[in-house]
Amino acid sequence: MQSSKLDVTMRTDRGKGAARQARMRGLVPAVCYGGGFDTLHLYVDPHAMVRSLDADRKRNTVFALHAEGEGAPSDPVYAMVRDYQQDTLKGGLLHVDFIRVSEDRPVEVRVPLYFTGKAKGIQFGGMAHEVYREVMVKCSPSKIPAFIEHDVSPLDIGDLIQVKDMDPGEGVSIMLPPEQTLFTVIVTRVDIPEEETTTEEAEEPEGTEAPKAAE
Repeated sequence: MQSSKLDVTMRTDRGKGAARQARMRGLVPAVCYGGGFDTLHLYVDPHAMVRSLDADRKRNTVFALHAEGEGAPSDPVYAMVRDYQQDTLKGGLLHVDFIRVSEDRPVEVRVPLYFTGKAKGIQFGGMAHEVYREVMVKCSPSKIPAFIEHDVSPLDIGDLIQVKDMDPGEGVSIMLPPEQTLFTVIVTRVDIPEEETTTEEAEEPEGTEAPKAAE
């Protein structure tokens, strides 16, 4: 399984005071759970975690957690970031949740969609409309695609790309109905030829007079 090494430290102290002291040392509390194993309480260096992110998969990086300290597992723990808390003012990480992963358990992750080329319908007044910019996929951790792409150059106005038209890769399934539209070329204007119009003056029937004003 492709993974990025990340050193972590076992966390034996608890409480806000301990977490505050850890943050002063540049560490943040973290937990790692799932897979039928006991939850690991950890400290992680957020800067080291960011540096360890896979350049292509980014948030879908599989980490090989190498733990040190009392109660640390002897083997690396493979995990992905499930959730995190962030400081709304300073933007730094406050807490990280890891979930254990393995090749025999599929994961569900979000993957970006890239639509390449320029749809031919655009030159006739159409406009590209991306219904989805990312989709949820299900696959084993080693098969998580960095992205899913599709060439939209042949599309004319009204044409569309559906889930069934995509090729996410072997062993990867998009968790949407096959008929779900992901991309389409929509109409932005309709050119209606101007018709010549003539204004005809109304003619009064012969033998009639305009009504007289009452005296």
